[in-house]
Amino acid sequence: MSRSTRDRLKHALAPFRPRLKPGIVVIGAQKAGTSALYRMLIQHPSIIPPVTKELNFFNHDKDHAKGPGHYAKLLPLRPVHGKGWITVDATPGYLHHPQVAERLHRALPNAIIVSILRDPVLRAYSDWNMFRRFKDNPPYAHLYDARTFEEAMQAELATAPDNAPYLSRGYYAQQLERYFAVYPKEQVLVFPYPLFKKEPASVVSKICSAAGLAPVNWDGSLKNVKANINPYLNPIPETLREELSAHFKPHMEALWELLGERLQLSEG
Repeated sequence: MSRSTRDRLKHALAPFRPRLKPGIVVIGAQKAGTSALYRMLIQHPSIIPPVTKELNFFNHDKDHAKGPGHYAKLLPLRPVHGKGWITVDATPGYLHHPQVAERLHRALPNAIIVSILRDPVLRAYSDWNMFRRFKDNPPYAHLYDARTFEEAMQAELATAPDNAPYLSRGYYAQQLERYFAVYPKEQVLVFPYPLFKKEPASVVSKICSAAGLAPVNWDGSLKNVKANINPYLNPIPETLREELSAHFKPHMEALWELLGERLQLSEG
């Protein structure tokens, strides 16, 4: 059989080859380094990346309604040779969506669930800054938030959580509770954002070990990986920071109780 014939046959049979399932799912939080973590993970020789970092299948109701066949199209083909391959789904919107935990567990009961948590005040500020930058980004200009950060926060503090996207994405305890309700605790890994920034190789090694992947010398392998860092023009006003910290205090206490430890989220 000629090489060209083999190539045509391989191409024709590709749709019938099985797809890799995610062995690792990074669920968030948004604005907490998930893009950098994804770029690090896919450097592992046993991880084949999907079509894009954020698959947004389990949190987009219309896409989820299309069924597992639609999700499979977003996943890489299983290599013909070798074993132990996995892929990764890194969609930070999964943590906040109330139905994703159960949907994920039905589809991927053996996956390692990973969450990086950031100081919720700084997470909200980073989120707001992202929406401010959309003003000069045509595909996302309709999402531009013209309010000052203080205006946005005061509006959300005065409304119900369902109408407070900046704040509610920092209610980590109630979000993680949904994952601990369906996954064994050892399958749900939670890391503080400052630790990930300081010791990325250690965090990535722990994730890969939990997923059953062979160890890698990450200190020499994390090449050209940088977080999405954009400078902020103005600091958060101290009075507003104190007000937001007080707002989040009961949520953080609930998180410490859920995890059984107090994660160090301070970035100071």
